[in-house]
Amino acid sequence: MKREDLLVIKLGGASLESETVVQSLAKDIKKLHDLGYTMLLIHGGGPAINAALTERNIIWEFVDGQRKTTPEMMKVIEATLFGIVNRRLQTHFSALGVPVLGISGSDMGILKCSPLNDELGLVGSVEGVNKDLLKKIVDLNVVPLITPVGSDEKGNKFNINADMAAMHIATGLKAKNLIYMTDQKGIWDQNKETIKQIDALGLYQLMQTKVVQGGMLVKVKSVVQALREGVEEVDIIDARAENSLYDLVHSKKTLGTRCYAN
Repeated sequence: MKREDLLVIKLGGASLESETVVQSLAKDIKKLHDLGYTMLLIHGGGPAINAALTERNIIWEFVDGQRKTTPEMMKVIEATLFGIVNRRLQTHFSALGVPVLGISGSDMGILKCSPLNDELGLVGSVEGVNKDLLKKIVDLNVVPLITPVGSDEKGNKFNINADMAAMHIATGLKAKNLIYMTDQKGIWDQNKETIKQIDALGLYQLMQTKVVQGGMLVKVKSVVQALREGVEEVDIIDARAENSLYDLVHSKKTLGTRCYAN
């Protein structure tokens, strides 16, 4: 597997709740796979987690875009992400003949974690990625579909922000490109206009001036770290736009926000 051959793609946002959007994504992934692209997918699932927690009358809160996670919540989060979101995505991809393998980041040390900080509880900071295993999977022409749950050496499970998980996997595998598919058209400037291109310094300034906040703040932090650690290009695009992934990757269209190192 060559660096330029691997596409690390994060599927996320409320768009994953739409059957139409997921079907469109599945068709794009099928077309790209048939054309010989090597892909590795990481998915989020915030809205599904919110619904599952609400159903159980569990109150949650976010701190700087990250969900504070208790042991009770961790069980619900893992069951929802892997048992519901991952399985649903697998069903759509498999129906089109995409050779997808659904796995949790806690399996076989794929995402090795430690606690991010005391305030956030069981939110994980990724300390390592099982690169060898992931390389073996993609070398078999299989598309991994990874749930952002990690574990430590004792087997304790951690909730990982999916943007951060995608970044660590991309840098760990030395991917050239990282793509975030979300429910926004890209990164906004102070006038709420989509930024077409921006470098790492520009992203840092957006954070310093608090133009980006909440969930987008975590995403931008992950983009900056990816660029600093060798990923050449990070694209943030709207998953709701039909054929967006195919148009970006194969048709080379300029979509959303393109981020580069300098």
